[in-house]
Amino acid sequence: MDPTRPVFTIGISTIGPRAARLVELVSGRPELSFIVAHQLMGESSLSEEFSQFRNCTYVPLTNVGLSASRNVVLEKCITKYVLISDDDVDYPSDLTNKLDVVLREFSSYAAIIGKIRNDCGQYFKSYRTRRSHGYIDYFRVSSIEMVLNVDFLKSKNIRFDEQFGLGSTYPSGEELILLMDMRSNGALVTFVDTVLGIHPSVSTGSRLLTDPDVGMEKGPMIRRAFGFRRGMFYMALFLMRIALKKGMQHKRAFSLATVRSFFHFKP
Repeated sequence: MDPTRPVFTIGISTIGPRAARLVELVSGRPELSFIVAHQLMGESSLSEEFSQFRNCTYVPLTNVGLSASRNVVLEKCITKYVLISDDDVDYPSDLTNKLDVVLREFSSYAAIIGKIRNDCGQYFKSYRTRRSHGYIDYFRVSSIEMVLNVDFLKSKNIRFDEQFGLGSTYPSGEELILLMDMRSNGALVTFVDTVLGIHPSVSTGSRLLTDPDVGMEKGPMIRRAFGFRRGMFYMALFLMRIALKKGMQHKRAFSLATVRSFFHFKP
């Protein structure tokens, strides 16, 4: 790796007025390289504000959808790796050193999944300690835990599926689909014990425990990721995990919605 060139870029998707906080973030972390994909949503562009920073590429967007924004980040990235991120994430002070070590150790891997802490210093979710994971574990991966080999993605023409993700037809599931598309093209994926970001405690992912309508997103997600035959198997595993969750309301409605939407989805 060229020591004079950044090894990775932090690719941040933001929307509307939320982009304003990123000016201070980028200013305060000159050792990091950023791409800010800003869906304007009627707000003014911040091109002038970001033009003062040599460590940031700012891209104003008029289209809608988180996956569309992520794909712009992938297109604009010129480093080998990108850390996928959001506008409410902060970063450990030693991120560069730790991630450089990880990327050297796992240089043959196209996707490296790290960990996130919340703003109280606790892990964002319950992480497994073993490095070896099965496909079912990809269901729990969040975008902001992903470090991706951009060279691999571009060589295989792999992108986030813009049918999935916030602001699209199915507001979740883009991470699982991307990882499965990568695996189908020969990518190696690993999980590491490295904290990549610090995120507020509340997340859209918590909808899974309270909103039965989320089941309508999970069936299409599973079928798109695995196809019909394998999808039936992984849907069964997924719903078994749901059945075993304690304190989750509307399990039956959630499961029925998942099954119905699986069969209705047309890839």
